[in-house]
Amino acid sequence: MQDAIRERTQPLEPDAVDDELIDVLITISVVAKRLAEKLKTKAENDKE
Repeated sequence: MQDAIRERTQPLEPDAVDDELIDVLITISVVAKRLAEKLKTKAENDKE
């Protein structure tokens, strides 16, 4: 990902930056939800 960012020669349009930021935030949210579900499942299994 960093290489792709470095290869850009022109700055992104504000809308493109917003779209990229939205995608990153959605990805973080999805990963956080998956981790939370795994922790919850592990905690429930540890109680048993």
